[in-house]
Amino acid sequence: MSYLDFEMKNQVLIRYHGRGNCVAVPAKLTHVVIPEGITEIGEQAFAGCSGIESVEIPEGVTVIRKNAFTRCKSLKTVRLPASLTEIESFAFDKCYHLEDINLSENIRKIGRLIFERNIRLKQFPDDFVILHHVLYQYLGTEKTIKIPDGVTHAAMWSVNDWLFDVEHVIFPESMQTVDERALVQSEETRSITCNGIRCFLDEDDMEWLEAVELSRYIRRFFQNPEIKKNRNYLKRNLKKMILYLEDQAFQKILDTGKIFPDDQIDAYIQYAIDHQCHSKQTILINYKYQHCEFKPKNLYL
Repeated sequence: MSYLDFEMKNQVLIRYHGRGNCVAVPAKLTHVVIPEGITEIGEQAFAGCSGIESVEIPEGVTVIRKNAFTRCKSLKTVRLPASLTEIESFAFDKCYHLEDINLSENIRKIGRLIFERNIRLKQFPDDFVILHHVLYQYLGTEKTIKIPDGVTHAAMWSVNDWLFDVEHVIFPESMQTVDERALVQSEETRSITCNGIRCFLDEDDMEWLEAVELSRYIRRFFQNPEIKKNRNYLKRNLKKMILYLEDQAFQKILDTGKIFPDDQIDAYIQYAIDHQCHSKQTILINYKYQHCEFKPKNLYL
């Protein structure tokens, strides 16, 4: 390997032309050491170099651009420098055999889906790529995804993408913010658990972001039922809570006596009947005869 194998301009590695930049021959898999003096690995610099097995990136490199190592199908090991602060989207896409890479805490910005799905990285044995309490990517293919405790933010496309249909996503209590494109909801995405509260989804009426927001207001309401803003939000969403909220949280809200008006309980019972929400119907009927001192006549919502 010589310095001439690397096409560079203004300290940017534009393209690798050396051994391993074509179809791999198993006996000739290549270990690449990028020369010093580089500050940036350019877009698609190693794209399609399927004969490369390992890469060492020198100190001084701060950015790996989009698709830099895409389709390096034999790549197993990547040594990253402490100077690296950013990895752009799809940087290691279609690196099907990648297993050893050292993402450091110095990295402050990570793009979308930097790794191929369904690979096993030694640094992330639980399949969650997490740095600085931010979830950047889920590498597994499980239908139920339980995001680890301690994660405070879910980045764009971090939970799943269009290749795998996730049925249930469980966000931890530590979660503070979620990118609106963190999850691509499909027909298979049936429920979200956030703040310990589970909501069932409907593509036409109850999307996952709305479920996250509803759970957030429910948690705030449980913390302080006297805050008017939280009560008003729940009152505006009474029908959706009947349709989509888990029974345990629904019962707890009902028992506070602060959300469902007693003079409209019969109407909400009828609404539950009409929409075949049998468990909510039972909860509402039991509440009516335990807590209401009269039989309401108002059957219209």
